[in-house]
Amino acid sequence: MQSNTSAIQTLEGKAKFERFSTSHGVFIKKSRADNGEFASNAFVEDVKQKQQSIYYSSPGAHFQNGVAERGIRVVTEWARNSLVRAGML
Repeated sequence: MQSNTSAIQTLEGKAKFERFSTSHGVFIKKSRADNGEFASNAFVEDVKQKQQSIYYSSPGAHFQNGVAERGIRVVTEWARNSLVRAGML
């Protein structure tokens, strides 16, 4: 969990996610992000060093990242349903 959106914590989170993904046989090749900390020099340099690519979405253009938005929605709904069911027991 990140406590702020600094470039340092963003890079730490990226590294942890990549280790987790790699341990499950998934290798990150490209990402889509907004222009926030993901456009910082440190983040872009890390992407280049790992031979990855990054694509930037326009601000407020959620339709450009539909797969991720749908995934977030599904996980949120699952969590909400689990909490409701747990309260019924």
